[in-house]
Amino acid sequence: MKSWVEKTLVTFLLINFVGIWGFWTFFLIKPSEPITLELITHILSEYATGLLALVSFVLFVKRSKTFRIFIYFSIGMLFYASLQATGWAISTEMYPFLALMVLNVVLIGAYMLISVLKRKTLEDKGVRLANDL
Repeated sequence: MKSWVEKTLVTFLLINFVGIWGFWTFFLIKPSEPITLELITHILSEYATGLLALVSFVLFVKRSKTFRIFIYFSIGMLFYASLQATGWAISTEMYPFLALMVLNVVLIGAYMLISVLKRKTLEDKGVRLANDL
């Protein structure tokens, strides 16, 4: 059985996948600025972030052993994308979007902190972790 933290995390990733793909698909349908090569590469990296979030979700649901590998990449990419989007939201005065990005950064940061502390606590108790085997 997966922990409530992991269930919450993958739900969070699924919501982010839908949000990322929805936002950029809508943007491409009705662009608010000229589409440049730089913007295309940025959008592709956003789509990749969303896709990896979806892959993490699917691997979790299928109870795949590779879930942990993908989740760390997915969380890292989402954290970076959220930090970048925070700056963009400030510069374009999109404050509701800014609130969502700050929430993303805080939630991901809390998850990373909890994960590190939990691992440290387990190591202090002498528990061998699966990664260490």
